[in-house]
Amino acid sequence: MPVRALSLLVALALALLLGACGGSKPQATVSTRATTTDATMTDAMPGETVFVRAYFIRGGKLAATGRKVVHTLAVGQASIGALLSGPNRAERGFGFSTALPENAELRKITKIGEHLTVELSTSLDSAARAQVVTTLTQFSSIRDVVIVTPAGRSRSLGRADFEALMPAVLVESPLPLEHVKSPLRVSGSSNTFEATSQLELLNVNGKPLATKTATASSGSGIRGTFSVILRFQAPAGPATLVSYENSAKDGSRIDGVWIPLLISG
Repeated sequence: MPVRALSLLVALALALLLGACGGSKPQATVSTRATTTDATMTDAMPGETVFVRAYFIRGGKLAATGRKVVHTLAVGQASIGALLSGPNRAERGFGFSTALPENAELRKITKIGEHLTVELSTSLDSAARAQVVTTLTQFSSIRDVVIVTPAGRSRSLGRADFEALMPAVLVESPLPLEHVKSPLRVSGSSNTFEATSQLELLNVNGKPLATKTATASSGSGIRGTFSVILRFQAPAGPATLVSYENSAKDGSRIDGVWIPLLISG
């Protein structure tokens, strides 16, 4: 992406951040009927404020963003509530959308061991099912999800069932518009040639602040996880984290994803 385009991206992100709170879709209706979850889905105690991820669609692929919620024993329900509310104005401004129908409501969510069953009020297409499953399997205690809609009951679904909707590099931390500082831990999953991908942190002018090669636990057809540390020196202000893969064919950059961030003072 050209430097001018990067500058416009982070400037847009900063402007949108300032008005994000007023642009969110109203909270979706969430039924608490017959809901069963447990405290192992996060390490927080009930009443504490925690962040959960909601997974939307960006450029035809899944992408993570964050929501602050008050932790309860039904944190899985809270994450689905965040998902059903849709992307906020800032996120829509840099390409986030949702495949979930506007009138979708959570009817019931039940956890038994590592398995969740989620009942929703409307039928879902493949992209919407991917959003639900990816959002709920962010918790280490959840292995798979069964989705129940008026159209019927799905089989047990996990992230691997939606590999076609996963970007080559899925950054799950940091999240868009997050306030960050050095050292910055970048983590997520990837399915790239020889399990390697590239990360760059750029300032508002597109100048690299830090670069790193990330090596995942697997690749070349099998998605693996990665976690690396970026160290940098920069004043407070907008920045952009770029992830991409070097083409095995000619070394060019492919599958690039740009995540706007804010460096804390």
